[in-house]
Amino acid sequence: MTDISDLKVKMQALTRDNLLKIIAAAVVELTILGRFHYEDPDEQRWLRTVNEAVHKLSGHLRDLCDQNERYTPSRADGICEQLILLPEVSLKGLCGLTA
Repeated sequence: MTDISDLKVKMQALTRDNLLKIIAAAVVELTILGRFHYEDPDEQRWLRTVNEAVHKLSGHLRDLCDQNERYTPSRADGICEQLILLPEVSLKGLCGLTA
């Protein structure tokens, strides 16, 4: 599993445009993750978790489209907490964020 502090450092090094692209791509990846669990015995929990992550990431995406909105350490934490829900292969696909 990806270490959240490592992911946070890598995210903070991105340009604003690349950060926005990765957040948008992560939202799509989360919807795929949710669909994967449609027949899961714990489907409701998974879908609730994914829905919350999509909600939080889309809020960050909306806010960060404003160039005056700062990408703070607190915001980075919030984004990374949602990204670590994704499978390792998905994280690797998001512009090589993981080693």
